[in-house]
Amino acid sequence: MPIALYLAAVLSLKPQGRKPPVASGRPSRVWWLGVVLMLGLMWLGQDARAARAYFDSTFASVSTICPVTNNVVIATQNTVGYFTDPNEPYPKTGDIAYVRANSTNVSPCTNDTVGFDFFLPEGANFVISAQNPVYCYMIRLSDNAVIDFSGNPSGFQGACAQSPQVGNAGGVSFGWAVIPSGWQMQIRVPVQFNKQLLGLGGPNTHRLAATAVTAYGNATPVQPVTVFYEADYLSTQVAGVTSSGATLSTNLFSYFKDGLLYVDYGTSNAFGSSTPGSNVPNTALNFPNVSASLTGLSPNTTYYARFRFVTTSGTFHSPTQTFTTSAAPPVSLTVSKTGAGSGTVTSNPSGINCGATCLASFAQGTSVTLTATPAPGSVFAGWSGGSCSGTGTCTLPLTAAQTVTAAFAAPQSLGSLSLEVSGLPSGNSATLTITGPNGFSQNRTLLTGTGQTLSDVPTGTYTVTAPSVVVSTVTYNPSPASQNVTVTPGSVTAGVTYTQAPATSFTLGVSKTGTGQGTLSSNPSGIDCGTTCSARFSAGASVTLTATPAPGSSFVGWSGACTGSGTCALTMDAAKSVTATFNQVPAGSFALTLTKAGAGQGTVTSSPAGVDCGSTCAANFSSGTSVTLSATAASGSSFAGWSGACNGSGTCTLTMDAAKAVTATFNSTSTGGLAITAAKPANAPQNAARNKGEVNVPLLAFTLAATQAASLQSVGLQAGGSGSDHLDLTAVKLIRDANANGQIDTGETPAASGTFSADNGTLTLTLSSPVALGTTPTPFIVAVDIAGALAARPSIVKAQSLPNLPAPLLLALLPMLLWGAWRMRSGRGILLALALALTLVACGGGQTPTLVNKTYQINLTTVGVQGSPTVNGLPVPGATITVQK
Repeated sequence: MPIALYLAAVLSLKPQGRKPPVASGRPSRVWWLGVVLMLGLMWLGQDARAARAYFDSTFASVSTICPVTNNVVIATQNTVGYFTDPNEPYPKTGDIAYVRANSTNVSPCTNDTVGFDFFLPEGANFVISAQNPVYCYMIRLSDNAVIDFSGNPSGFQGACAQSPQVGNAGGVSFGWAVIPSGWQMQIRVPVQFNKQLLGLGGPNTHRLAATAVTAYGNATPVQPVTVFYEADYLSTQVAGVTSSGATLSTNLFSYFKDGLLYVDYGTSNAFGSSTPGSNVPNTALNFPNVSASLTGLSPNTTYYARFRFVTTSGTFHSPTQTFTTSAAPPVSLTVSKTGAGSGTVTSNPSGINCGATCLASFAQGTSVTLTATPAPGSVFAGWSGGSCSGTGTCTLPLTAAQTVTAAFAAPQSLGSLSLEVSGLPSGNSATLTITGPNGFSQNRTLLTGTGQTLSDVPTGTYTVTAPSVVVSTVTYNPSPASQNVTVTPGSVTAGVTYTQAPATSFTLGVSKTGTGQGTLSSNPSGIDCGTTCSARFSAGASVTLTATPAPGSSFVGWSGACTGSGTCALTMDAAKSVTATFNQVPAGSFALTLTKAGAGQGTVTSSPAGVDCGSTCAANFSSGTSVTLSATAASGSSFAGWSGACNGSGTCTLTMDAAKAVTATFNSTSTGGLAITAAKPANAPQNAARNKGEVNVPLLAFTLAATQAASLQSVGLQAGGSGSDHLDLTAVKLIRDANANGQIDTGETPAASGTFSADNGTLTLTLSSPVALGTTPTPFIVAVDIAGALAARPSIVKAQSLPNLPAPLLLALLPMLLWGAWRMRSGRGILLALALALTLVACGGGQTPTLVNKTYQINLTTVGVQGSPTVNGLPVPGATITVQK
């Protein structure tokens, strides 16, 4: 009962064995005492409402027989509680707070001897130190006089220990005292909370208890404890900074909470990049010496980095660290020459003159241009290796060491060039200038209607220049090699024609470069390089080249007439050359090779960096490295899934304990034919009542199926119900139900999360990684975290015994009651009036809140998939949950 009602009841009892006081002409002192007591209680009540620093339990009382009256009386009233910062709603994991036990002797006729046995909630422990000692107090209720016996003063009837003692009730004891009537003993002990506690919503292990061991018996008050979850970091720092990497380390205090630990990093405090998440189990207080290596960083650049711990209770960041990478070391460029011809290669900026100097170092990032000059009698056949191809100059940015090969061929007399002049007056002639490869230059004078043939001319490109008045026909008959012939009249082009006779076969030449070894083979057969690195194939033939790395080497990719790192498919419509690059796998490393398949297009990237396929479809990783591959479909395509060393359609995570090969399949999509069907599964959440403070409460379940492979990117949600969605639902999470059991199981983590910005509003959840959809329905769950205190105000029902009287009316009624009591000239009447007055204060000032239920519902309204598919089955309604205010 309220304290005012309790005191009113005690004061209105008839004293046993005593006569009423004799009436006199002035009020009894009891009257004044009652007024002072009532005003004091009202003041104390206002003060308690202003700033409460402890959560205390209800009374657990011990009774005895009063030796004076022979009646049963309450000897002591005992409580237990824990401290809360007035500025914080509840303590957090890792906080040090005080718990206290109180024993108040309310008996009018007995003393008592009381000690406390403490029983802490799960995950809590005592942390007594010089900064946080045990405090023991005796407090006299009549004037709030305090005796501090923490230091065990001489002559005091009691004791206060600064170390845990074995208690009489099986708990931990820190002291005892003899408590006279009207006094209160209080013991405060520092405690650290190392686990999340759910208070009334949690099990019994989430409760604080203190058994009062008294002379008249034992009593155990119990108080549920609420501790919010918060992860902590200690000694977060950066070490091992190089031009392209760094190591971030920390001591994570996870407080027995599982989750995923990431490192966010970037060139601003908005970060932008993250490492794959590392699993943190719920089996330890902290995880010291956690470290993560950042790779692929730019040299001489300032970076921002932090740890991010994602749990079901929220996301927690470490302090942000900054560091600057060192300048990049110089990188080497190597030029090699192949072929039967000869020539030189020079670089700009200078360094390469190959000739003699075929290796040079340049500052990382330098753009180097290579120029090949064939020797007389030779032909420059083209570049291979690095990012060079063709027969012009080669420009490449040196971001890493590279090797480039220049092919020089010996000239061949394989063709003939036929010239004929027509369109001139009879008997007139014209002089033609013919230029070609390797310095070839001739002038021929032809009469109109006559022709000449140049036999055994080398392979290359020819230019025929004619006077502006000449109309000429130039025919080149290649036998057997392909030639390119251009005709350039001085100023008039009319009538100049070029005819090229078809070739019957063409030469395919292959070469190998790099630090590793391997073989090349062709289908149809002909190339086996190994030993045979050149072969002729029929004009128009389709030839597929396959590269096979030797043990300890990896195939990097093709250059020349092919690119990429898969097989090389060629159509032999001209003579072609291809270079395959094999690199030696570093000791303790393994090669990861990526191949793309299917009719669609897309890219695959790796974390840590290395694969960007795209262009780089193979990379080496240190033994034991965990590599995550992510597939991104191009517009008009969809990612269908992995094969080889991975399967499924999410990200592909591999441990590099051997050389591995993975294939990513991309399908072509037709947005006109793509349809998505949304449905509500049979095991969807049902209408139910839930509690405040609960997390991962399922509200909505749905499945999505596609007529062909598709990629889910976002979902749109609509909130409803009487509750304040944007305030009461502290997190809204989209979770893929991997085993389709309608529940959130261990390992099923949110694919996206957010909060509503308005009551009964909409929310779009964008997935951090798209989820592949197929013709088999893919199940999802939408779950929420409910705030510990709802935002909406409850309705109030007033006490039924008396109206809720305003303060001015109370002040007017109280003197009237007291005046009537004085007129009665009776102590009993005064007590009765005082009891009525206190009851009036209690009933008029106290109100009992009616528990008002709040409802929440979330419906699926939109589905975001790449392209513009048709979506059927929307909206999908969710369940209605009811939460008691």
